[in-house]
Amino acid sequence: MADPRSFVDENGREWTLRVDVATARRARDQLQIDITEIYSGDLAIRLARDPVLLVDLLELVAEPDMDSESFARAVGHKLPEAAEALIFALADFFDGLTSGASTRVVATTIQTLRRAEQIAAARMTAPTDEEIETAIDSVLTRLSSGVGFMKQPASSASTPTPSPPGNSA
Repeated sequence: MADPRSFVDENGREWTLRVDVATARRARDQLQIDITEIYSGDLAIRLARDPVLLVDLLELVAEPDMDSESFARAVGHKLPEAAEALIFALADFFDGLTSGASTRVVATTIQTLRRAEQIAAARMTAPTDEEIETAIDSVLTRLSSGVGFMKQPASSASTPTPSPPGNSA
């Protein structure tokens, strides 16, 4: 699957998304979405916050031969890939109207985000056995010396004994 406007759904079906003026008109009329807002960031924010709206737009663009519920289930956990394909389809549409830089900008942005995810995932790896043992040793040392976690109990000699009631001096 070399086309960045494509994604594979949960059922293994490949979808290639294409946006044209008719798609933009249907998005505006049926979903009250202005696809030109993708560049201001407003549409991207709306779609990121509302996965139902995102699936509705994907369905409008994909024009599946199935009902809405079936399409939503087919997209399922493939929503991030489908969203990425939609962004490329929108960029491709605007490239036809402009200088053609949109797809390159989107591709670079997505590559950067993927790399950032890889770096974050690498930094969130589980600790090694050695790191765990070192942490445990440190805690045990601090507990046994009474530093940090618990105060040593005061000696009974320094604890005042309360006077019996009624015995005032």
